[in-house]
Amino acid sequence: IHKGENIIATARQVREEDTFERMFTRWLESAKQYKRTWETDQSRYNNYISKPLGQRQLSDIDKDMIKTWFHNLAKKHGLATSTSNRILAIVKTVFNQELPDRPNPCSGIKMYHENSRHRFLQPSELQQFFRFLFSKDTPIFLQDYVLLSLYTGGRKSNVLGMRWKDIDLQLRIW
Repeated sequence: IHKGENIIATARQVREEDTFERMFTRWLESAKQYKRTWETDQSRYNNYISKPLGQRQLSDIDKDMIKTWFHNLAKKHGLATSTSNRILAIVKTVFNQELPDRPNPCSGIKMYHENSRHRFLQPSELQQFFRFLFSKDTPIFLQDYVLLSLYTGGRKSNVLGMRWKDIDLQLRIW
């Protein structure tokens, strides 16, 4: 009051400030249009983000709070480190997309190291795989897709995006 500030307006502004939940809800509505995994994001929000962060006002959420919450995810809920990383990525994405002009409290928080997994089919599994692939119950288009992927080593998006104009039948190349 002494500085000439309107304390009622300041209090109203603090009271009406967005919560993380409202910001997440806005983000999810737009993400539904382009993101196939939005239901997984919603589930992870409900299970792991909503309680500790949902009702907090955005100005209350800082890097230390996010860091503590993130490191407690795996311990408290018994989550795999990769799942904890995906959950932090959701929060980081929401802040980046909904508040692009504000520093993201998730920036600089080191994610857990993830070990990549490589597994190859064993000879006995290959026999079973091809038996199912060529069974009468497997649609022919699926057989063609799988064989084309195996023979070319192409990624799913590349194989599905293949066009006849990309194929040279005389040189037998894609």
